[in-house]
Amino acid sequence: TLSSSTLSFLNQQYDSTRTLRFVSLGTFLVGPVIHVWYNALNGIWPGTTVVRVVQRVLVDQFIFTPAFLTVWLTALWTLQDWDDDVPAERRDDYWTDLR
Repeated sequence: TLSSSTLSFLNQQYDSTRTLRFVSLGTFLVGPVIHVWYNALNGIWPGTTVVRVVQRVLVDQFIFTPAFLTVWLTALWTLQDWDDDVPAERRDDYWTDLR
């Protein structure tokens, strides 16, 4: 239920390192890359017609997103300093997150 999930969330200890990790990724990786990417998409396919919007969405979802997800997950795992014994788990996470 909602109340039990809220209470279990409140009982968790706050992880400032995790927060810093995600703020860093958003500030120095995701924000700049997404800004440049969407400006490029608008430059290649300008306009707001249905065809133009569908073109941008398809290219974004099927070309950019899988490639950038790989970059983002690699950066996250690097910041987490994972051990070398989890490459299979990383691949599983990638395909799960991609769906």
